[in-house]
Amino acid sequence: FKLNYASAESPWLNSHLPPTEGQISFLEKKNIDASGITKAQASLKIREVVAKQRKHYRQMSSEPATIKQTYFLQAVGVNPRGMTKLEATKAIAQIKKESNVVNA
Repeated sequence: FKLNYASAESPWLNSHLPPTEGQISFLEKKNIDASGITKAQASLKIREVVAKQRKHYRQMSSEPATIKQTYFLQAVGVNPRGMTKLEATKAIAQIKKESNVVNA
């Protein structure tokens, strides 16, 4: 996976400052080891994670709902006709969230 930057010679890329708490927290939530990396390295890793996530969402928004998603939505009374994989994912998450609130 390749990321493009304005300049590989940018001073911030050569900084040896430690990562911020926010960067460490983000990376740990994504199961990425943040030990021994600089603030710049953490920033690059975060950019890569976000870029991959956005690419995944773009792909999901152009693909039809899966058979499994369709069956689930039909089983709970939602018509999945014309839904994309991303729309179905969001609908299922909302249904599950609402059912947890009702059961709580």
